[in-house]
This record gives sequence, structure tokens and C-alpha cells, in this order.
Amino acid sequence: PWPGAAADLRRYLERVAGGVRAVQAAHGTIQQATETVASDEAPRWRLFDAYNPRNVTAAFAELEWAELE
Repeated sequence: PWPGAAADLRRYLERVAGGVRAVQAAHGTIQQATETVASDEAPRWRLFDAYNPRNVTAAFAELEWAELE
């Protein structure tokens, strides 16, 4: 039932956002972020390797621009 059905997705997205923010705060690169952020989520998602780098890249760009505003 909703909203519990989205708990796994919410956890993953929070891990991505938090991880990207941490990399940015440490002046890390987008490459570092794609290699490390939310990596502990991999066992929970079938297509993790295909989608996580894209998700992290998108989050990195969005959060980078948000900091500039």
C-alpha cells in the first residue's frame, strides 16, 4: 500500500542526493560521485549498474546549479 510501497525508492534517492552533496562539499568530481555514491544500494536494484551513474550525474548537475542560485 501507498506510501510504503515507495520506501525503497525514497531511500535510494535520499542516498543519491546525500552522497552527491557530500562529494560536492569535499570538492570532488562528478566522476568520483558516479563511482561511489549509493554504491551500497547495488544489491537491491537489478539495473543499478545501468542507471545509477546516470542518476548520480543528473543529481550532481541539478544540485550544483542549485548551489549557485
